[in-house]
Amino acid sequence: ERLFYTDNDIRAFLAGMAVSRLIILQGMSGTGKSSLPRIFSEAISGFNRLIPVESSWRDRNELLGYYNDFNKKFNAKSFTIELYRSSKRRCQVIPTFIVLDEMNLARIEYYFSDYEEGARIGNEIGLKVFPGVELSYKGTDFLIYGLDKDWYKAHPEILDMSKTEELALMMEEGAFVIQAHPYREAHYIDHIRS
Repeated sequence: ERLFYTDNDIRAFLAGMAVSRLIILQGMSGTGKSSLPRIFSEAISGFNRLIPVESSWRDRNELLGYYNDFNKKFNAKSFTIELYRSSKRRCQVIPTFIVLDEMNLARIEYYFSDYEEGARIGNEIGLKVFPGVELSYKGTDFLIYGLDKDWYKAHPEILDMSKTEELALMMEEGAFVIQAHPYREAHYIDHIRS
């Protein structure tokens, strides 16, 4: 692998590490923001871990983990596991770089990436795959079909809408909306949402 960085980039990276344990690298896609910490850690015999950050994440639980009330255990995410590992006595002498990557993925691209992969596989085996979205509204989940990636790109305002407004707009635009779990009891839905 051949990577090239200017002297100023390397100096800025080193100066950032001298000042803070948190460094934010910003720049256009493909400019080596993820590679720089990795190759630097390899050069100094350190440890590095790349953790993908999904654009749909809305709170710290997606990064750190969450406590599961049902089994009474904390479900740690990769970031928390790496922080714990790097804090252990035998690892403290090894420089550790944890890179949170892909923070700039567009939400629409992220939402439709799985569908596009499924559609590609479906086409290979002769199966029609439809895009769908699950939306939670007043304790009930709805499946929404009939709106494609282009529709979502043309309606970025839905990111700022309430669920009521979002659902109304989708139905106005001709989406097919069905209840995702018609046989669930309402009190159970509220329990799993708490």
